[in-house]
Amino acid sequence: MQIYQVEEVGAYIRELFELDENLADLWVTGEITNLSKSPSGHYYFSLRDDASQLRGVMFCGNAARSAGAPRAGDAVVAHGKIDYYGPQGSLQLIVDLLYPAGVGEAYLRFEALRLRLEQEGLFAVERKRELPPLPPPHRSGHVRGRCRPPRRVDHPGAALSAGRGHAVAHHRPG
Repeated sequence: MQIYQVEEVGAYIRELFELDENLADLWVTGEITNLSKSPSGHYYFSLRDDASQLRGVMFCGNAARSAGAPRAGDAVVAHGKIDYYGPQGSLQLIVDLLYPAGVGEAYLRFEALRLRLEQEGLFAVERKRELPPLPPPHRSGHVRGRCRPPRRVDHPGAALSAGRGHAVAHHRPG
């Protein structure tokens, strides 16, 4: 018979939650109850429906990115992951996005993608690059398909004629 320390069981439970892809990328809808805000700006609450409740926490950095501060009684859609919190022996939803329940599914997918890319550092200031300079005004132009003078392309001097058109388009004043 194997006897485990409480901490070992908690670590095992936490590992199970981390390995489960469904619990690591979870959308939950419910009503916010038991809301409290810590002095550090973290929100602690429960998400409820008619049959169950789930404890949730939204840390201050994620709260700043969500659509407003959570309020008791709000119907919301939350995105996050399930985590085991050993000191209390409870599981909770670590919320990284929180929106009113009326927000559309496409917008929620967009926000989840934006958040993932932001967490990967793809929007970091140090990754930004300067835009390339625009070409000088006398070098820019465009080719139109309809308004051009007629020219023959099936005669021996056609290549020379086309070359002259190119030279005119790229002429640089001396």
